[in-house]
Amino acid sequence: FRAEDEDVKVILIGHSAGGWLARAAIGFLSGEVEGIQKLIDLKNVAGIVTLGSPHVAPPSSVFDITRGALRITNDNFPGAYFAPSIKYLTVMGCSIKGRGLAFDSYLFVCGVGDEHGDGFVPCCAGHLDGAIQINLEEVGHDEYGFPDFIQQWHDTMMEQMVYSNKEGMLVI
Repeated sequence: FRAEDEDVKVILIGHSAGGWLARAAIGFLSGEVEGIQKLIDLKNVAGIVTLGSPHVAPPSSVFDITRGALRITNDNFPGAYFAPSIKYLTVMGCSIKGRGLAFDSYLFVCGVGDEHGDGFVPCCAGHLDGAIQINLEEVGHDEYGFPDFIQQWHDTMMEQMVYSNKEGMLVI
């Protein structure tokens, strides 16, 4: 994203893998890593919102569906790496007990199946240190954008990333 108007700031909203991939994008494309061209100016990023996103790489004993990319992202840009200049909001559903398919999914994501989460990502893997963290009750992995749930995180996003910022905003 390149803003014609340098006063425009974006909020990146990512669901599931899109959340940690947003973190990877601003990290690796910000010029922080030697040898990688700077394509993102961090002054144009107000925040990152992740919805049901795994932020913890699975233990080495479990197949890593990211092929190590999440682990590399965490090694280079741990937690809310660019805070406080960039705000981070992690949102997780934490009321579905790891049973059946949820157990298998949680086991695959973090190595422990007997957790609570959103039915796909366990809570233990869904928050970042240094981020504003919201746990939602009774929300499944595909429901973060449903009207009943969106207001539970949307207002916090607006307060922290938009209203506190006097510059123009664009939510992606």
